[in-house]
Amino acid sequence: MIKMSGYHLRGRAVGRAAAHWVSRAFFMIEHEHLQISLEDIKEATNNFSIKNCIRGGGFGNIYIGEAIRADGSLITFAAKRLDSSYGEGETEFLTELEILLEYKHKNVIGLIGYCRQAHEKIIVYEYAPKGSLARHLANKDLTWRMRLEICIDIARGLEFLHGGGVTQEAMMHRDIKSSNILLGDDWKAKISDFGLSVIVSDSGDVIDKVCGTQGYCDPQYLQEGVFTKASDIYSFGVLLFEILCGILMFKITNGRIKILIDKFKRYYIKGKLDDMIFEGIKEQIVPQSLSAFQELANECVDDLRHKRPTTGEVLLRLEHSLHLQEDYGIWLPKLPSNYEEIFKMSSISETYFTKTKKDLHSMLSRGILLQKDQVLFSLGDNGETNEMISAQKFLYKHRQSRKWQSIPEESRRDYGHLLRLNKVSDEQIFFFSPNFISHVPADDASCDDSQP
Repeated sequence: MIKMSGYHLRGRAVGRAAAHWVSRAFFMIEHEHLQISLEDIKEATNNFSIKNCIRGGGFGNIYIGEAIRADGSLITFAAKRLDSSYGEGETEFLTELEILLEYKHKNVIGLIGYCRQAHEKIIVYEYAPKGSLARHLANKDLTWRMRLEICIDIARGLEFLHGGGVTQEAMMHRDIKSSNILLGDDWKAKISDFGLSVIVSDSGDVIDKVCGTQGYCDPQYLQEGVFTKASDIYSFGVLLFEILCGILMFKITNGRIKILIDKFKRYYIKGKLDDMIFEGIKEQIVPQSLSAFQELANECVDDLRHKRPTTGEVLLRLEHSLHLQEDYGIWLPKLPSNYEEIFKMSSISETYFTKTKKDLHSMLSRGILLQKDQVLFSLGDNGETNEMISAQKFLYKHRQSRKWQSIPEESRRDYGHLLRLNKVSDEQIFFFSPNFISHVPADDASCDDSQP
């Protein structure tokens, strides 16, 4: 990771001395109830045992711990123990703590408490049982639909951070990557690790020495030293490629890091990105969803930040990609194979293609009129097709002149509906199955056809 030697507050450069922008009194007085003793944390983590270490972070290790609440229930948590050897720990500790205190959202990791005692700086936050997203990129159990939902979770969290809450100012994360996305038991994603984050003013720009993780950094930021919200979008775009392809967008060989994102961007431009999709999900993705997702990911990693979409736009387009996946993956197979021909015979023949497959299925389930309202077509509960023919097709033009014969009592139940057709008014439309007449015995004609 590239480390920073200074940091910015609300868009202005400040020196190391500004590490006291959040005073000890702020934590000791306003948030005293969140302080956890070092002894309690040591006991819960088996004295920071290596067996309890679940992750190595940029500024220290993270340990899993268990403790008993006052009500007797068990709580599992993660304790991030800052490594003071980095020299910058105070700044990152206070930055992350303030953000976790003020920026609360379902897709941002939740703060439980903290410890600042005996030269120790520890942040205690909610435990994510499934760990980081990076661990599951090549997990075949993580379906395409689940991956889209995870991306949407991240986009929602990032939109909240970029837009600010009711009382908070906007902020930029500055280290979006798959290892900083944590997953709960239900696969819900939460953004974590705010040590490099910065709260920004209306300008939304931060000028400082480069920080972040190689392979995820905005190339324009690397060149100019100016970080904007669009720089977070670039990092998110790299993550989208990782989600799709099932691998990290960098490779470490002989101690050297090889960045892969430019290679995968070239694959997209050449129309060959499909060949790089993770095999475990390739057969699950419908083309419409894939196309929308690939286009978005490529726009996010555009070298020019003004061409990248905003966080709100990213969220909407990811939701659209999920909608396409569900519409074509779930509802299209439920439609008859000739559904297009069916709708071309209906009154919406010129507009049906603008409707979702789910809406078309709903219309067919209710029934639609075809062939100038002469046929009622519908789908049954099990997907079987039903056609009902208009009763008007079977009405005699000169009904009063027809001489109807009497029908034996035992046959009247079969012919009852057919006989009533003779009494249908011009304003009423009745339908019955084309197979209905085949049930009428040939020697039981119901009317005298000798009449004119």
